[in-house]
Amino acid sequence: MVLPTRESAWESPLAEAEIKEGIMAIHWPNNTRSWAPEVRKVVRELERLYDVHCYTYPNHGRPGERWSIDIPVAPLGQSANAKQRALGERVMKRAVLRWRGWGLDYIIWQNRMKEAKDSNWFNYEPYAFKWPFGSRDPQTRRHRDHVHLSCIRGFTFHPPSR
Repeated sequence: MVLPTRESAWESPLAEAEIKEGIMAIHWPNNTRSWAPEVRKVVRELERLYDVHCYTYPNHGRPGERWSIDIPVAPLGQSANAKQRALGERVMKRAVLRWRGWGLDYIIWQNRMKEAKDSNWFNYEPYAFKWPFGSRDPQTRRHRDHVHLSCIRGFTFHPPSR
């Protein structure tokens, strides 16, 4: 099996993945990479650490602007398998640790939502199908194929302390 290179994978609308260390870096067509400058810094950190390819789209997240990030760990509409879910868990745990530095407002992953660093996770199901934008697919709506991060509008990125 011939896998696409990183460059060619993002050029083809049908390309889904590139394998690196057994983890799939997923490409979702019809999304954008147009974020506010501070959010782009969060994206750069995520993509450097986890070999993922992040996306956004118009009217994304609560602010409805360029402040939200989707981190696909499985093909669009497919529930993450064990390896993909482990990647999503690593991304989610990093996001909780970097909550203030990344200016996070909330995280959604595996049909659970967290609205503050020190708050408990809660069931996202009552909200999964109320959002008028984004994919209509049930697995995607429940965030079973991607981690969703939403940053506070106007935050200032703080790099990790060394």
